[in-house]
Amino acid sequence: MNAVTHLTPGANAPLAGGLVTATVAAAGGSIDVSGVLLAATGKVRGDDDLVFFNHPAHDGVSLAGACVTVDLRRVPGDVAKVVVAASVDVARVGLVFDGATTPWVEVDDGGRRYQFTPAPLTHGETVVLLAEFYRRDGGWKVRAVGQGYATGLAGLAVDFGVVIDDPPAPPAPAVTSPPAAWPAPAAPGQPSPAWGPPAPGGWPGTPVTRPGQPWQPARPGPAGPHGGTAPAGAAAISLEKVSRTAPGLVDLYKAAGVSLRKQGAAGLRAAVYLVLDHSASMMGHYRTGTMQHFAEQVLGLSANLDDDGVVPLVFFSDKVSLVDEIGLDNYHGRIQALQAKLPWGGTNYVPAMTAVIDHHRATGGAYPAFVVFQTDGAPFDKRRARDLIRQSSDLPIFWQFVGFGKGRHLKFLRDLDTMEGRMVDNAGFLATGRAPGDLSAGELYDQLLAEFPTWLSAARAAGILR
Repeated sequence: MNAVTHLTPGANAPLAGGLVTATVAAAGGSIDVSGVLLAATGKVRGDDDLVFFNHPAHDGVSLAGACVTVDLRRVPGDVAKVVVAASVDVARVGLVFDGATTPWVEVDDGGRRYQFTPAPLTHGETVVLLAEFYRRDGGWKVRAVGQGYATGLAGLAVDFGVVIDDPPAPPAPAVTSPPAAWPAPAAPGQPSPAWGPPAPGGWPGTPVTRPGQPWQPARPGPAGPHGGTAPAGAAAISLEKVSRTAPGLVDLYKAAGVSLRKQGAAGLRAAVYLVLDHSASMMGHYRTGTMQHFAEQVLGLSANLDDDGVVPLVFFSDKVSLVDEIGLDNYHGRIQALQAKLPWGGTNYVPAMTAVIDHHRATGGAYPAFVVFQTDGAPFDKRRARDLIRQSSDLPIFWQFVGFGKGRHLKFLRDLDTMEGRMVDNAGFLATGRAPGDLSAGELYDQLLAEFPTWLSAARAAGILR
């Protein structure tokens, strides 16, 4: 048997150039292994360049269990390197690597064997890049890497430009202690708003509306022109109150009112929700204050649509990280303060969407819900998210997705707008580009509201709203 050469971080060694295997192991638990084909730019050429448990072979790279096999002769010429990574089991929520479970890798190219163990992972890492095979001077070499992330396979995907479709995901978590602004669980004997994905045909414990069974608002009174209860044309909260309570939002409040009038939707009533992506790729937007500003823009819109002066708020990554609220009387610096202690993660839509549906149902749903759902990329749970949007199309909820960043990462969101199998089209999409803060308030509101009035009309015609 060939002797094993132990590599230190950053060390490299030549490869024979044929078939090479990288076998990953870790003590005390199951791991997920993946291989990533990268161009000279350090990014994937396309989403298929991630080889993982749901896509186990591509362009000379294959995965079997914890072993990545690379046929260097078959790797296309536009691939500069192949990276081998190990991550914690995605089905085990909260699991991280530690000193005892840090994985290692053994590389065998038929003539030589190399082994590498990175320094102990002790900072909450959930994925580590172990080794890379790269081209050099017409041949191939192996390099020990040892770079860890606290963002799991999702963070790795974001860094390399990958969008992963549908790895197994745990059920949406239950909230055991909701903040005071969110409703407590139902009393014994009453229907309980259980968290989790919908059962086939509807929501457990929820009277799903069908044509002929219109949704009824909780607040009594004659319906306004757009399904709420207010004088036609009037904003939900007066300019005088906004000026007194939140003078810094007056310009946003006015701009939102202008956009509503353009849409013929002045006097519209809706419960506005804000869902914010807290995946690792969003760090820069929080750091620069973009997310705080965006939340203020949504709050300015909400003051026109709902009279409570509060927007329910959901932070999410691969699970719901926090449910809270932002209001006219507490908005200064609130987003940064709330998110500062939250972990960065991957991207799963379903837990956050379920949280919104649960909250809207539990509070009685006085107004139809207008959900501003911000993200910078497609989720891991694509199929479940599509199913959830279809199954919620007969509920009084409209999903307005807002995509930050590159267009290629937002194709999933664009496709939702034309997705079949829904009672009504209950999703809109707005792409803000790489610099969301550059979009003026008027432009933002015009685009945010472009489809909502149309949905209201369709929902009334379908019997979802009265």
